[in-house]
Amino acid sequence: MASARESIQQMIGEVVVKLCDKNVPIDRDSIIEKLLRVTHKEDAGSERNRVATMALEFLTKAEAKV
Repeated sequence: MASARESIQQMIGEVVVKLCDKNVPIDRDSIIEKLLRVTHKEDAGSERNRVATMALEFLTKAEAKV
């Protein structure tokens, strides 16, 4: 069960990175800002916080590769 959840979270993070790289009407900074709001608003152990944190980590890794 945990590995399935981790796979889903990883896919969400990858989709966020792909959206940032494509010509979507929202920019990388806006996505990062929204994800940061989720991490500050939600409880530290919540699922939304974990997913937002993982998406932020993927964005950071993607920026480091560029």
